[in-house]
Amino acid sequence: SGKTLIISTKTIDQIHLYFRTIKQIIEETIIEKFDKSKSVSRDNELRGFKIECDYNKISTFRNKLIEFDFIHNEITLKDFRKIFDGEKPTKKIIWKKPLNNLHSLIKLMFEENIILQNEEKKWVITAMSFSILTKEKIKEFDSNKIRTANKTSNKAEDNIRKVLKLSELL
Repeated sequence: SGKTLIISTKTIDQIHLYFRTIKQIIEETIIEKFDKSKSVSRDNELRGFKIECDYNKISTFRNKLIEFDFIHNEITLKDFRKIFDGEKPTKKIIWKKPLNNLHSLIKLMFEENIILQNEEKKWVITAMSFSILTKEKIKEFDSNKIRTANKTSNKAEDNIRKVLKLSELL
């Protein structure tokens, strides 16, 4: 609730870089602690979402997200499948639409029982599994940013539903 005054001879960009670096170190430390605990119990490991369906539906889901320009086509089916097969992601999916569209997709997948596990961690898993492409730059976001994203337009929501229906997940 207090305010902090920073006096520095650095430029604002240097200060931003400094705080991003600190944030990254803190996040990596937390993940490292989390990774150490996996030797005790694999159930505590933070992994991707688990969709109970066959391989072809996940492949179709990926292809439809690409076709509707929601995600970048550089994500391989193998990496995409890891994220939606309950494994620990090795590569992030690049989301090309506004963040609120991603929020709506994940929320809808839980509401429609496409994803059944880890609902309480859905925004952490989303931030761990996706990056966003804005103005030709790939950016990371945290769970709070995706959790608090604004409501999606009806047209975007319709396209999200269409992707899920065409993938035979809905």
